[in-house]
Amino acid sequence: MVKPNFLSWDTTANNNTDVGGVNINEGCPPSNVNNGMREMMAQLRSGVDPVLAYSAKAANYTAVGADANTFFRFTAAATLALTAAATLGANWHCTVWADGGDVTIDPDASETVNGVTTVVVPNGNMVSLVCTGSTFFAVGIPSLWNLISADAGAALGPILTLYRNSASPAASDAIGGIRFDGEDSAGNQQTYASIEGSITDPTTTSEDGALFLRAVVAGTLATIISMNGAAVTVNGTLTVTG
Repeated sequence: MVKPNFLSWDTTANNNTDVGGVNINEGCPPSNVNNGMREMMAQLRSGVDPVLAYSAKAANYTAVGADANTFFRFTAAATLALTAAATLGANWHCTVWADGGDVTIDPDASETVNGVTTVVVPNGNMVSLVCTGSTFFAVGIPSLWNLISADAGAALGPILTLYRNSASPAASDAIGGIRFDGEDSAGNQQTYASIEGSITDPTTTSEDGALFLRAVVAGTLATIISMNGAAVTVNGTLTVTG
């Protein structure tokens, strides 16, 4: 089987009888050894990332081939222009972090990223950008999420599921939560509120659960409202208006 890249090499030495189609089996011509070594060098150069580099930018910049595997941190609104995809080559990639303003990724001429002529990375967001040799794709984790369902039916959707896949579920197990963090006056990260789910009875076919709404009171996260199948409990004063 032809081994076109180093990831296709076998961990058993005797199974590696070719490299990129060059026969290196026992009894091969001596020239194949030289050609095989050259092929290995080419595969390693193509398939192994250079050292990850950090590069801070505060203005527009054009990414070049030498920027492969660079982590770009933009501290101001700017445009990251891209050299032609054919020049950068397949598998060229970098990471772009917008840390001071929106960053516009602008491919060369009529080339595209994710099928469009430009992509904006909103401030606070990060994307991983990869070149195929003819176009670009970017994927990232945004700081603002939208879960959108285009289903016109009456079924529930979209759905966000937090699944704690425990092999030994037990009563009082916390099974997931959402925390709302900010900073305090000293610049420390602080959880100010949370929504948490819990198991009260994991017995199959008769399971029970609970939901807790918590908020910080005098520096300590406290349960304000707890809900289960038996009751809704409010700790403190319940005020109803309207």
